Amino acid sequence: MQSDIDYIKTDKIYKVKKQPWRPHKVRMWLLFPLMLLLALGGYVLFNSVGVEDKGLTDYKVTGDIDYKVYLKDNNYYAEKYLDPGMQYIANLISVVRADFSYELVASESIDANYQYEIVAEAKATDRSDKNKVLYGRTDTLKAGKIVPIEDGKLRIDDKVDVDYRKYSDYLKTFRSDFGIAANCFLDLKMVVKVDGAIKTEDTLAMNIPLSDQTVDIAIDTKAINREATIGEATKEVYVKNLPMLIAGSIIVVVSLILIAAIIYYHKTRFDDNLYEKALHKILKEYDTYIVNATQTLYELPNVMRVESFKELLDAAQAEGAPVVFLEVVPGEKSYFVVNGANTTYRYTLSKAYQDKLASEDEKEY
Repeated sequence: MQSDIDYIKTDKIYKVKKQPWRPHKVRMWLLFPLMLLLALGGYVLFNSVGVEDKGLTDYKVTGDIDYKVYLKDNNYYAEKYLDPGMQYIANLISVVRADFSYELVASESIDANYQYEIVAEAKATDRSDKNKVLYGRTDTLKAGKIVPIEDGKLRIDDKVDVDYRKYSDYLKTFRSDFGIAANCFLDLKMVVKVDGAIKTEDTLAMNIPLSDQTVDIAIDTKAINREATIGEATKEVYVKNLPMLIAGSIIVVVSLILIAAIIYYHKTRFDDNLYEKALHKILKEYDTYIVNATQTLYELPNVMRVESFKELLDAAQAEGAPVVFLEVVPGEKSYFVVNGANTTYRYTLSKAYQDKLASEDEKEY
């Protein structure tokens, strides 16, 4: 220390090299706002990203049947055909025209092919149980080729004319030949088969009675209209908002650094360090009496060393002067000085002396 002491006139001046900043007071309550800041950063970070399922392909299937019932020449109807949803007199029906529409739309391109056919199934069933088929005949009216699905989209629009009288007379002859009472009807179907990434077989059907005097045509497409998903899902994180991601990351990182710094300084400054504990207690309890020196501490030629800080405080009150504080060796030694009218009162707090007192089960400050 001798090389760090200069004399200017009658004053002794201690000059201490500037040391890196270290906090003398570490407030643990600072962790609370930092935790809130960390939570805010986490919230911003969480909302800046999203999670989506990858590897899945959604697709939607829709289908419908429209039809017209064309009439034979008659004296009762001026129209050539009747619209859907009516009841029709069987003896006046000539042709039933069915318009089939089918669409499959996938969320992305798929590797799949499709093929469709339109068939007419004429059946005679037991009157008491329609599931008991007495006779059946199937005619393929149209058959399509195998075609690849392009860009994940498939659409089929096709129509067919069915000779109602042909099938009605055919099954009427069947019943007459065998002398049986049977329910007769014609199922007109479009069957679509998809094979590949999507495997499905869909049927659009319409039921046309053949043995009744009045005809009520029924349409069945409910099972066709649906949405489905194929593939195996894997979770993938994506960025929804890049500026929010950057801001949230900065907030989180800064908060963590500050939290770690507070915990580190609190732990390292006071854990098993009697000098730091004593210094912290003095600065905390007598803060109103203490003035911090920057790098220079002045003393008068007449210096009196006091044994405790309380004695120094008494001297300060007697002289009406403040207590000037300077840590001359960071983490090792501090001076507390009161410059009176003719005398400088100095209390020295050192780590070595505090450790010595601790070994003797004593304490002083």
